[in-house]
Amino acid sequence: MALTTVPICHDRPTVDPTRWRESASCTSVGDYFFFAPESEADHARYLREDIARGICGGCVARNHCRRYSLETAQPYGVWGGLTEWERKEILERCSAS
Repeated sequence: MALTTVPICHDRPTVDPTRWRESASCTSVGDYFFFAPESEADHARYLREDIARGICGGCVARNHCRRYSLETAQPYGVWGGLTEWERKEILERCSAS
């Protein structure tokens, strides 16, 4: 999946992680859909990530979460609707520019 431009290429976090998390949709469903269990099969990961994206899609904190995950280079999980691989791609593009 090709990603569009995300204007996040900062060295330091600028988002207070405690404020947006209080209103995030994921707080009511737990971590299961957002972080991979050990030895997860590919088809199970795609399904789990699709569910997480759906939860993120309707979340009022999505943009703050996404920004925080990129600014702090979160290595695991779905944050703001982005998988770890998508965040890695975005961050690599930012460091190349």
